[in-house]
Amino acid sequence: MTKQSTSAKRNAWRRWPHRLWRRAACETGATVVEFAMVAPLLFGLLFGVIEFGRAVYTQGALAYAAHEATRWALVNTPPLDGSGNPDYTLYQTQIEQEALKNLVLVSPLKTNPVTAISTPQAQNTRDVTVTMNYTYEVLLPFLKGTVGPFDMSYTSRGFLAEN
Repeated sequence: MTKQSTSAKRNAWRRWPHRLWRRAACETGATVVEFAMVAPLLFGLLFGVIEFGRAVYTQGALAYAAHEATRWALVNTPPLDGSGNPDYTLYQTQIEQEALKNLVLVSPLKTNPVTAISTPQAQNTRDVTVTMNYTYEVLLPFLKGTVGPFDMSYTSRGFLAEN
């Protein structure tokens, strides 16, 4: 019995390098380690594309609101004051309200519309300029302290003909 047990021990010692090699060749945790190495890069790229898309959309929404407010100013006539003259300060306020109304999925709290109506120019025209200013902030919490906020603006211009 002792002879058999010593031969079994000897055979076990001969096999241990093979067992060690089999364990070293085992890849059960390799997928998790590879994912842990690649995941931050992939998620950073994914969220970067999302933030860039939000920024491009916001710029387009500002352009739309400015164009629509300018179009509204050109189509509608200015209100008259008590003496029958056009009240351009009230008209500017109406144009700015129209610009804020046309913002789609963009916070009006971070938007500052500015309307300028010039003095009469040649051939009884006035220059109407609507500028939309917006403070863009990133949504990703790990980028908030390092990136932004950014100031975005868009200007639309039209000519208002007076009678």
